[in-house]
Amino acid sequence: RHPHGRFGWIYALRDLSFCAGAWALAGLYSRASSPQVSKWMILFGRIVIAIAAIFYGIQHFLHPDFAPGVPLELKMPSWVPLPSAWAYLTGAVLLSAGIALALNIKPRIAAASIGALMTALTLFPYMVMLVRAPGAPEFNEAINYVADTLLYAGSALALASALPRDPDRVEKT
Repeated sequence: RHPHGRFGWIYALRDLSFCAGAWALAGLYSRASSPQVSKWMILFGRIVIAIAAIFYGIQHFLHPDFAPGVPLELKMPSWVPLPSAWAYLTGAVLLSAGIALALNIKPRIAAASIGALMTALTLFPYMVMLVRAPGAPEFNEAINYVADTLLYAGSALALASALPRDPDRVEKT
């Protein structure tokens, strides 16, 4: 409806990323029975999560006053120390990991980095926001942010587990 509005794209990429994580996981578990289909499913997950991470990373640089993670309408609370630093660090990790995923450069590490970052952001600041929520509307909003961030983390981690291991890595037996 509003192609120039950033939140519409954020919501679309968020929901598509949730689906991409599920596709990557399905690709992982169908690898033995259908290797070619599995490869395409995991590729779809990698590209979608890469595009979302790049877009989200750019949004953190353009709008550092919003809470980090999935860049929704929540402003960073005033009690969080160094709010701009959180945004820029999150933006840098998302942008670099998204580019690495898109270019297929150490994609497992890139996807795991996105997942680890989002998991850490769930613990602080989102879980703290949840605990500090004064009433029902704020509590419901905080639960939504915790869920969105954890689902995005889970999607990235599911992708990381589905991606092939680094062929240069030497396995110890």
